[in-house]
Amino acid sequence: MKKNLGFILLSGCLIFLRMLDAYLTYIITPDLSFEANPLIVWAKQGWDMVFLANVFVVMISILLLYFSKRFPPNSYPTEKDYSFKEFVSHYLYNDKFSFHKIYFFVPKNKKTILNFCGYLFPRVFIFWSIIIIIHNLGIIYSASYQFFLFYWNLWIFVYMSLVPLTFYFFWKFFRLEYKKYKFSI
Repeated sequence: MKKNLGFILLSGCLIFLRMLDAYLTYIITPDLSFEANPLIVWAKQGWDMVFLANVFVVMISILLLYFSKRFPPNSYPTEKDYSFKEFVSHYLYNDKFSFHKIYFFVPKNKKTILNFCGYLFPRVFIFWSIIIIIHNLGIIYSASYQFFLFYWNLWIFVYMSLVPLTFYFFWKFFRLEYKKYKFSI
């Protein structure tokens, strides 16, 4: 029941926040002339592509979340006393001495990738959506925010916030899995 509730809450939150972002974007720029989304700026696409991209991101995130909740991998080491670094290495590569591969190689265990992405994607997109919504509300309600947006190109910071969000949830995922491992042995 707890897994179902977590799935429903995260999925619902993601859908709601992406819809709210689209609504606020429409209020700010119905013709998308002020939109900073690369699909609009560089690819010269309109609302149809924005809608399809949002549906795609939400669907992929929810599917990955579903698989991670429904079919969690059992990739914990059978030995105890692994360090955090050794645990992450084993979780991804089935070898406690392969941590350096994290920078260059795709993990061999595909279930762990699905589990990791199912944790990461919805959370990153939920928190990023909150940042975008705050950004959009600043545009709507604050003249000083509009000033800073224009002269400091704040939209770059909105998109760059994806990087620390991803690293944070990467670290949090493995911390949670490591904690489960420590209690399972």
